[in-house]
Amino acid sequence: MDFDFSVPTLEARKRLYSVHRGKEEAEALLVFLQEHGMSHLIRDYIQKGYISPAHDNAMETEPDLELMNEDELKELADKLSAEVSYERFLQTTQRLFTKNRSLALKFDAYTAETRMLMLLERLPEAEELVRKTESLLELGIDWGRKNKFKVYRGLFRMREKEYLKAAELFLDALSTFESEELLTYRELVHYTIFTGMLTLPRNEIGKRLIESSEVCEMIREIPSATELIQSFYECSYQEFFHHLAVFSEGLANDVNLKDSGDYFVYMMKVRTYNQLFMSYKAISVEQMSAIFRVSSGYVLKDIEGMILREDILCKINHQNMMIYNTPPESKGGLREQAEELSHTIQKLIK
Repeated sequence: MDFDFSVPTLEARKRLYSVHRGKEEAEALLVFLQEHGMSHLIRDYIQKGYISPAHDNAMETEPDLELMNEDELKELADKLSAEVSYERFLQTTQRLFTKNRSLALKFDAYTAETRMLMLLERLPEAEELVRKTESLLELGIDWGRKNKFKVYRGLFRMREKEYLKAAELFLDALSTFESEELLTYRELVHYTIFTGMLTLPRNEIGKRLIESSEVCEMIREIPSATELIQSFYECSYQEFFHHLAVFSEGLANDVNLKDSGDYFVYMMKVRTYNQLFMSYKAISVEQMSAIFRVSSGYVLKDIEGMILREDILCKINHQNMMIYNTPPESKGGLREQAEELSHTIQKLIK
C-alpha cells in the first residue's frame, strides 16, 4: 500500500544516539543528514551542539500557500517532511487539508509529524500527537493504516512502560508490518520479545514467541534471545543469568530501550524466582544457587530485596538458610499451573 510522506525515517535518531555513545563520529552524522536533504534537522542539531556547521545555507523564500494548488501543496509538504521542517510542514498540510479532506492523507501527515517531533527530541508532543491520531481510526481509516499505526502505538506504550499493551500491539503487527519508516523488522521483533517476556503468561510465551514464525525469522539476529526465552519457558535455569545478561546488554544499544536494562533484569529475575517458587513450599538457598549456577550470597541478596519490595511472597529463615513460600490463596488454574511447573523443574534437577 502506498503512503504519503514516507520520509523522514528515524535513522538519524539512531545515528545521533550512536554519536552520543561514542560509537559514531559527529561528522558522519552530518554527512548522512546532508545526503538525505535534512536541512532543518541539521540546523537544529547545530544549535544543540551535536554537530559543527559546515557552511551557512541561504534561507529559502517561503512561497505563498494561498496561491498554491493541491498538487503544489502536496509537493511542498513532501519536501518539508524530508527536511524535517516541522512548523512549515504543519502550515502547509493545514492548507492542503482545505483542498483534500481525505482521512488517509491526514493520517499520513500526522504520522510524519510524529517522526519529525521524535527527530527534534520533542517526545511529549509526539506522544500527544499519537493520541490525536488514534481518533482518526474511529472515523474509517483503511486497514493498512490501522495495522501500520499499531507499531506507532506500541512504541509509545512501551515508552510509557505500558508493556502489556505494547506487547499486544507488537504481536498483532508482526504479520502485517509496513512501518519501516519508524522501525526495522528486527527492532519490532526485539521489542516484541522485550515486552512479551515481561508480561505474557508462560503458556503464551510458548505459543506467541517460541512458536511464532515471524519471531523465529529474526530472533537469531538478537544475541541470547532464543536461549533466554527457552530457559524461562522450559524452566531450565542453568544458563539463565548468562543469557539474561547478554540480552540486557543489547538493550543499551537501542535508543528506545537504553534506560530499560536494569528494570528488565530485575523483573525477569522476579518472574523466574516466582515461577520456581510455584513448585516448592520450601527450598534452601544452596539449592537455588545450584539451580541457577550462582553463589548463595547472590541468591540471598536478590530474594531479600524482592521480599522488601513485596515482589516475592516468601520468608527466609536465616538460621537454616531456607526460603519458605507464602503464596496467596490459589485462584483459577494457578494450582494446575504450579503442578505442571513442579513436574518440569523436578525432572530437570534430578
